Amino acid sequence: MRLVSCFFILGFLTLILILTNLLFGAVSVPLETPAGAILALIGAPFFIYLVRKKTL
Repeated sequence: MRLVSCFFILGFLTLILILTNLLFGAVSVPLETPAGAILALIGAPFFIYLVRKKTL
């Protein structure tokens, strides 16, 4: 069961990466926006939220 959960999470994160790359590739046609930069903008606040939630 634990292995299935890991594969589900990895599949979900892969889907988010692909959709983010497609979305921002279509929005900024003349420029290439790195998917990592967009994911960092989304992921960093969420990570800070998780750290604060764990310590409080």
